[in-house]
Formats: sequence, structure tokens, C-alpha cells
Amino acid sequence: MANIPYEIYKELEESLGKERAERLTKAFEKYFETQKEEIKIKLKEELKDELLTKGEFYSEIKRLEEKITNLEKTLDLKIRIWFILIIALILFTNKETLEWLFKLFGLIK
Repeated sequence: MANIPYEIYKELEESLGKERAERLTKAFEKYFETQKEEIKIKLKEELKDELLTKGEFYSEIKRLEEKITNLEKTLDLKIRIWFILIIALILFTNKETLEWLFKLFGLIK
């Protein structure tokens, strides 16, 4: 139980008498104890609502990993497309390369 400070008890004892002061301090202690328990329960409930559970945390991690994997695949595809485009541009804008390609495929002798 929560004890009230000695100075407060002495003041109550002087003004109300020993018996009434004891009853009053016991009533205060009981009241403070119930308030303490109620506050504990409310705080616990609020924390439960605010915090993630372990399962929620791991499911969120899994979701983010899947998203990263999808982004990697998309980025890989874009890099491949750009690589092919750059190679094609280099080949088709170079006159000597074009002649070589045409000779290779038998379009020019």
C-alpha cells in the first residue's frame, strides 16, 4: 500500500485525533491504491493499442521485403531495356557498323 508522508499524518493526528487520523490515512491509502491499479490497467491498454505485436511486425517486414523484390525486378528489366537501346543506338548510328551488319546478313557484298 502507498503510505502517506509522516508530516501529513502528524498534522491530521493533531487536528483530528489519533483514531480519526488513522482511519483517514487508511482510507486515503486504499483510495490511492485503487487509483494506482486503475491507472496501471489504463496505461497497459493504451500501450497495447499503440504497440505492434510480434506477428504484425514480422508481417510488415515480409510485405516490405516483397515490395523491395518487386522493385528490384522492375529496375532490372528497365536496366536491360536501356542497355539494349544504347547498344542498338550505337550500332545503328555508326556508318561502319551498319555496313558490317549488312555484310554479315548478306544485304551488301
